[in-house]
Amino acid sequence: MTYSNSASVMSYFYNLMGELPQKCNRVALLSEQEANFRKRGFKAPNADRQALLETIGVTFIQGYNEALNTSQLESILVFERRIKRSHQGFFLEGAAMGCAVADGLPWSKLTGFANRFSTLLQATSERHPYLTIVGAGWAMARIPWRRSAILSSLDQFLAPLAFDGWGFHDTYFRPSRLKQGAAGAVRSLGGNPAARSWDQGAGRALWFTSGGSVERACNEIYSQAPERQADLFAGLGLAMTYASGATKIELQSLRSLSGAHSKDVAQGSAFALEAHECAGTASTEVRKACQILTGKDPRDVIRIVNEARPNQRTIAVVSLANGQENYEQWRSDVRANFVL
Repeated sequence: MTYSNSASVMSYFYNLMGELPQKCNRVALLSEQEANFRKRGFKAPNADRQALLETIGVTFIQGYNEALNTSQLESILVFERRIKRSHQGFFLEGAAMGCAVADGLPWSKLTGFANRFSTLLQATSERHPYLTIVGAGWAMARIPWRRSAILSSLDQFLAPLAFDGWGFHDTYFRPSRLKQGAAGAVRSLGGNPAARSWDQGAGRALWFTSGGSVERACNEIYSQAPERQADLFAGLGLAMTYASGATKIELQSLRSLSGAHSKDVAQGSAFALEAHECAGTASTEVRKACQILTGKDPRDVIRIVNEARPNQRTIAVVSLANGQENYEQWRSDVRANFVL
């Protein structure tokens, strides 16, 4: 064999070894059919609602798959910019899940894009400080051997959002899990204090599992234990605002059907608007939905959320339990501003 041929063979094997770990990531890819309502067994009240919610699911899966397929952060961010602005948060939520899953695979350090989740978290922290942590919760639901590592890498004040993502994941993929609540998450981490956040995520998922039917979603919430209903309604209010697409009549119906929990719905809606405004993706439709569910001007809602947020320079957040306490205080203080 000549030197040139030998060099070519060596180059071939070098490139192969470099590409192999990335190709191995593909075993964890999700089919876009996972968002199909027929496959999931969800029934929408009309074709437009089904198309919207399925598109959101597909966008999430695209973010997840891109995070596994690429060996560069920039590829994820370029893909994100091609997504409809109002759906970019869903894409990054999926990408965060994908990055966290990729980090947990045995060959992760050989892909040339190690520590994907922390890299994505840092790159998007100003625009999307919430959705990427929610996406990490999806990964925690899927890869139990990485749960503690993912959780410890998060800002403990916002770490409850990971359990929100976990609750969405469990309820979306297996709606029957809603009844057992966060029991699985609590057991797996030795008794965490984030069961309420799990229910908030489950409440968000109900907007999808109900097919976008307000009546079905509310009936499902009222079939759960009374002490869980406030958090489930908060999640539903957040989902209907953040995803948009609900009619004025449907939003007014949610306010009516939520009854004593209308303030919880308003708090969830307020957080949804804050997430969109922070990312620069808030649409007129999102703002109108928030105004209906909160009874306040969207500008006042953003002021309320920001003023109620604890100043992290003056609070001690040293553990998940402490972070959960401060996070729930934030939610409670926002909720107290609504008189419905």
